Amino acid sequence: MDGTVSHVNNGVLGEVFNAILVSLAYVENDVRELLEKTIKMMPPKSEYYSVVKFAWDACEQSDYWEDAWKACEEKYKRYNWIHTYPNAAAEVVSLYFGRNDFDAWI
Repeated sequence: MDGTVSHVNNGVLGEVFNAILVSLAYVENDVRELLEKTIKMMPPKSEYYSVVKFAWDACEQSDYWEDAWKACEEKYKRYNWIHTYPNAAAEVVSLYFGRNDFDAWI
């Protein structure tokens, strides 16, 4: 409910996405599996789903995070960096290429 104070529609779905992500982290150790499961739980007809799915697909098609991010950055360039869409794409790319290690430098 806190998301409805400052967000609407896809902003709220962003909070739902992160709530699912955190919840699944208690039972899933592989970050890519966790991320994939979370994406699959989002409403498939929502714009938010299209963003995280686009980012996921960009990651799947890239060997390096920079290439995946470049595709996302181009796709969502019309949005301010603080908007839900580029933030969701950045979250997917960073988690996908993070190698299950939040302390390692890529």
